[in-house]
Amino acid sequence: MFTPASAATGLIFAAAAKDMKVTDTFTVRDGATMKTFGFTTNTNNTDPLKIIFDPMDATDTNNQMAIKIGVAISASGLHILAAQLGVTGIVNLTHTLATSQGDLDIADNVSTSNFAVFGMTGGHAGDCGAGVGCMQNNDCASHVCKVDHTCQ
Repeated sequence: MFTPASAATGLIFAAAAKDMKVTDTFTVRDGATMKTFGFTTNTNNTDPLKIIFDPMDATDTNNQMAIKIGVAISASGLHILAAQLGVTGIVNLTHTLATSQGDLDIADNVSTSNFAVFGMTGGHAGDCGAGVGCMQNNDCASHVCKVDHTCQ
């Protein structure tokens, strides 16, 4: 049975700022690169992997934190698109390539149980080596399916 190429996906359920700590981190990998994101209360922060939050600001809700997390992931250089799902406080993650190489756990070192991560899972293809049969570029680790339907 043929399984079509698909990108890995995941979810982050953001906690409100009042639940976060500056020691909290989470790590996202795309198969080639790993980025660890942290949290800071320093409003002068310029580190793009540090997400600014204010635990005393009641408007820094799950939804606002999801926006901040999504922006940080999208700007990180990972091959992952991060999009907030409405006003749910949930960040939807989608690998930019249809590949099983994106099927990697998100490491969660956040102290509150109000923060959760799921994924990345569901990626198919993108892992066949040279000479292996293919139908499309996404089937191959090189992302090149030659005219004779073998991976480059």
